This record gives sequence, C-alpha cells and structure tokens, in this order.
Amino acid sequence: MLKKGKKALSLLLSTALVVSGLSIISGKVQAEGEEGYGLSNPRIAYNTRETVIFGSYWQEDTNGDGVADENDEKQPIVWQVLEKYDDGTALVMSDKILDFCKYYKGISYGEGEIDYSCTWETSTVRNWLNINFYNNAFSINEKEAIIETDVVNDDNLYRETEGGNNTNDNVFLLSLDEIKNTAYGFDGGWYNSDQARVAKGTTYAKHGSSPTDSWWLRSPGESSAEAAYVGPVGYVHESGDNVYWKNYGIRPALRIKLSSSYVKVGEKVKISVKGSEWDTVTFGRYGGKDISWRVLNVSGDNAFLVSDEILTTKAYNDEETSVTWKDSTIRKWLNEDFLNSSFSDVEKEMIMTSVVINNDNDNCGTEGGEDTADKIFLLSLDDIKQPGYGFPDQSGYNSKTRVAKNSAGETDYWWLRSPGLYTDDASFVSTTGCVYDYGNVDDTYGGIRPALRINLSYASAWKKGEKVVVGDVTDAETNPIDPDSRTSIPVDDDSVLPTPTPSSEPTPSSSPNPISTPTVKPVQIITPSPKKDKKEKAPTKPTIKKAKIKKGKMLYVKWKKVKKAKGYEVQYALNKKFTKSKKNIYTTKTSVTLKKLKKKTYYVRVRTYTLSSKGELVFSKWSKVKKVKVKK
Repeated sequence: MLKKGKKALSLLLSTALVVSGLSIISGKVQAEGEEGYGLSNPRIAYNTRETVIFGSYWQEDTNGDGVADENDEKQPIVWQVLEKYDDGTALVMSDKILDFCKYYKGISYGEGEIDYSCTWETSTVRNWLNINFYNNAFSINEKEAIIETDVVNDDNLYRETEGGNNTNDNVFLLSLDEIKNTAYGFDGGWYNSDQARVAKGTTYAKHGSSPTDSWWLRSPGESSAEAAYVGPVGYVHESGDNVYWKNYGIRPALRIKLSSSYVKVGEKVKISVKGSEWDTVTFGRYGGKDISWRVLNVSGDNAFLVSDEILTTKAYNDEETSVTWKDSTIRKWLNEDFLNSSFSDVEKEMIMTSVVINNDNDNCGTEGGEDTADKIFLLSLDDIKQPGYGFPDQSGYNSKTRVAKNSAGETDYWWLRSPGLYTDDASFVSTTGCVYDYGNVDDTYGGIRPALRINLSYASAWKKGEKVVVGDVTDAETNPIDPDSRTSIPVDDDSVLPTPTPSSEPTPSSSPNPISTPTVKPVQIITPSPKKDKKEKAPTKPTIKKAKIKKGKMLYVKWKKVKKAKGYEVQYALNKKFTKSKKNIYTTKTSVTLKKLKKKTYYVRVRTYTLSSKGELVFSKWSKVKKVKVKK
C-alpha cells in the first residue's frame, strides 16, 4: 500500500491594498455595500403523478407493540394515477408495496412433485387480490367505486411464453407492456433503471418475510413457471423469477370512479428527476483550459464545487490492494500535483481545507476509513444522491444529472471516493449516471471530477460562468441541505498557521489565469516562520450533558463547549462497540438532533477535533457513551 503524501499548507499571504471603493486583504475583494455573489444553489425539476386516497390496509405499527400486523389499525391507501379516462374513471396503482405474496403456490401431485406452471388467470396472486385484498382493503360502499376491468394478458414475445386467457378483474397487476408505457410516466424500455418504477414496501408488507423492494408483474417470464417483475431500482426483469418465491411485493392496480365520495384527492408525488440546473464559476487551469466548476451549494462566502467536466483519467490507487480514500494515490495527486499545477497562489489560498467524512458503504459493508482534511477531494456516495446538489435521492438508477463528459465531449465514467464492493474496489458513476460499486482501484481509465470548497470573498480570483442545464427544468426548485448530511465541512486554515512575521514587498502571482489587478498601494507580505515538526497535542474531550429522545424518532444530544475546538464529531450506532449501523456527524455547534431513527437502542458518543499545522485532523478521546432507546 502506498503511503499518503503529506500536504503542505499554503503560505499565508497578507496584503493590505487600498483601491477606490474596494478593500482587498490577502487576495480577498469585496465591494463596499455589496451583498451576495450572484450565485444560486442548484435547481431540480421532477416528473410527478397525481394521487388519490382510497380504501385502507394494514401498513404501519399503530398500537406501539413494535410489530406491524393485523392487530394494528388499517391506514388509508395512497394510489398513483397512471391515466384518466373521458368517462371520469382512472387507472391507479398503489404508491407503496402493500404486501408480499407468491405468484403461484403450485399444484401437488404427491411424493413431493409440484407443478408450478400457470398463467395470470390461474395464479394464486390473482385469487388473493380479488378476494383477500379486495375484501380487506375496501368497504361495501368503496367497492361501488371500483370498475371491473377487462384485463388483456399478452404473451411474452421475447421469451415465447403464453400469457393465457384474458380476464375480468376488480384488482390486478400491471403487465410488461404497461410498465414501459411512457403515457403513464415510465421509461420506454425495460432494461433501464427507472425511478418512476421504484417503490418501497410498508412495514406490514415486510414483516414475516424476506422482502426486497421488487414487485410482481402479471406477465409470464421465461417459462410458464416464472413471472416477470420490477427490481428495486426500476429495472424490469422480463425473464422473471420462480413463481413460488414469496419475497416479491404486490402493487395492486385497479380502475376507479373519480367522482365517488370515497375517492379523495391526494398530494402529487415526485416519481423521477426530469432535469437540473447549476450555476458555474471559473478559476484554475488544467490541460491548457480554464476549469469550469458547478456550484453544488453556496452559503455566505462558502461555495461547494465540482468540476463540470471529467478533467483527466487516473487510477484510484496505483496498486491493486485494499485501500481507503485516506491512503489512496488519487488523494495524494489531487492535493499535491493537481493543486500546485492548476492554481495560482491566490487561488490556492481561496481553496478552503475541508473535513472530509468518509462514510462506510452500507450496501456492501465495506469501511470508508478514517476521515481526512483535504483541499481537494472526490464526491461520495452520499453526495451523489443529494437533491440539494441537483441529483436524485437514490444512486442505483440512471440519471442524466450525474452524467459527465471529458474534454473531448465524450461521456465517460468517473470515480467517487467511497469504497466499493470489496476493499480493493471503489464506487463510480457510469456513463448513464447510475452508480456502481465494483471499480478496481488500479483501473487507470477512471475519470476525475475534483470537488472543493472556496471562499468567495476572493472575488478577483474567480468569475461567474454560464449555467449548466440538463434536461427539462420547468418548475425547478431548490432543495435545502440538512447540515448534518454534509460529508465535507469547511475549516478555517488561517487559525492554525504559525504566527506570521513581516517580510518584503509582495511578489506578483504566477497565476495561469489572467486576473485583473487594480492600481494598489503595496505594503507588506507576511509569511509563516518555519518550525520543526513536533507531536500535535490532542484536544480536550467533551462531556455529554444531555442525550434525550424527542418526538418523531429523534435524539437530541448536547455537550459542553471545548476551548480552541474546530468542531465536534458525533458518532452513533446500534451496539456499544460502534460497529453496527455506525453513523458520523460533524458539527461546529454543541448540540445535534439525530433524525430518522428506528425503534431500537442507540449508543452515542462525541469527540473534539482540531486541525494540525500540517493540515491533518487531530482528535480528542471519545466522551463517555450514552445509551438511549427509541420507543415510538
């Protein structure tokens, strides 16, 4: 494994300049009376479906016994409207997976021999939908609003399997043809991961089975003993799976009278991202070209950016070995070679050091490694599914908003810093914008899209560029960022530099970018005095004052403030060794509210961090562990 290169901090250039109407200090420029920088957060637009509320079914734990079952109260069913008809009726499909059921239980001929050959007409799930579900979900009056539907059961032409006879049903499942009907808002193909087909199961549906977020279609699969289904990321498996599996979900479909008093109008649901829009800024140069950066987030003077293009291709790590972001050679290259060759002194000073949080890959169970302090880094799995940055909220399906091109205008894949399936893999974004986890770390063809944070008050060092628009941004909106969800947090470098001593007059910057320089009165340049390496003193550990459960499955944690702390790391998990479902949050405040918790026992602890003179994180010992139980 190659060792991490040590990153040298930029020299502190302190210059006082007086220009008409401008105050310039250490490369920073701010017009008097001027507020803001004309930059906006990303805007994202969604394809939506109307919904109606009709009927009721067991869905969540309502009696507080920790189990969602038939002892709980039924809750209203939300249905997505796929199509409205001129006669005042509509085709609807459940918003969630409501239950899990075998497609067909088979016919036993004795001595363990079971025949699983079936069609929709003879299937177990059809019988269950039109008797069990129909009677449990709808009252006598509600049933009057349901129109019996002539269900066409076409053959699976790709597998040459027969669909069987057409049927008349009150409740049914969608077919292979219907699931790619663009008029319903679906992608026109089966083999694309489509967010509009994605659904989650209710707690009741998942109880007592081995569920996935896959769901049955009524069409046959590769044989008469297999049925087609939709996978968890919206990919259609037309070859199907064995009809006796119980771990596929049910999304009932039916035709209803919209005029019925029992049918209530619901809120629109977002089914897929149709487009995003980013502001851009330009600074730095690479490959003989100015670098354009998309603005992922802007708050005050701080802007979070990622390069618009793939700037180059490189291996995540030079050797095929177990490696995390901290020890990867791409991290060393970004923070040394790329940083020093692509930016002027002023631009390097403008780039902020960030605490980079390297979360585990929960899907694969691989560790993200130690958190780092970096000027430049790559985006993470968490970043790439952040709507506030202009991306969809899931990583497993295609999205043009994540597609990137290289300098030749060709679409290519690009690295994330997060670990992949194994410890010698890293995650990456494909040419379709889908995220995969099997990238060999020594693959030299992986694209590089650097990410960083800059101080916008260095206004002479950057300029605003043209907007980048992907897809249809009609009715686009901004999405707020939860501060606790960030995986990179800016750190003020200046406070950890040695005390400066006066030197000579300033030397003009050798910037590769032309920066307009006003007439100024030169004063003095300040550079740090060289110091010998010494062991950094660990900061004082904090003391937790309060760890209390709040309504809505939230945990409020508060601790005593520690002097000279840069910030705090809060860690919580489902076991006292902090190995099960571990999560980390960084904050500069002395309290956090942990949200979206489960009905389980949590363990929480806090530690302080500072930044060393070499730009590396220095942590205190952990505080004492607090144990809390979420009951409701």
